Amino acid sequence: MRRFADALFVLFLFALLYNVVAGMLAHGVHIRHWSYSYEEPLPPESMQRVAFEATVVNERRYPVFIFELEASFGDVAMDRFVQGERRAPVREWLEPGEEAVVRGEWVFDTAGLPEGDALHVNDHVDWKANKFPFN
Repeated sequence: MRRFADALFVLFLFALLYNVVAGMLAHGVHIRHWSYSYEEPLPPESMQRVAFEATVVNERRYPVFIFELEASFGDVAMDRFVQGERRAPVREWLEPGEEAVVRGEWVFDTAGLPEGDALHVNDHVDWKANKFPFN
């Protein structure tokens, strides 16, 4: 029973230290800029194609492996999301000060929006850089 308690304590200590260290190591990598372009769908078409470009930068003092950039949609965009990848693969080591650019395309259903209106995704998307091994 004593060995089990010791093992449990070591596991707890490791998890605590991992969370503290992961928090310190997670800073310094962020999305510097992202932009998008779209064409308004012509009636009766209601599918809006949105091309995006996002730039991730490593502002740490050491290299970091960026696994992917992940887009989080707000409720408005998520309800209208039809097609595309919300996770854009990067899979590169970024040296300090280095950037990587990813591009992709999403499709949203704009049915029900007033004619001539488009979904402006910049109000409904947040980005996150998934790093290895710390997200």
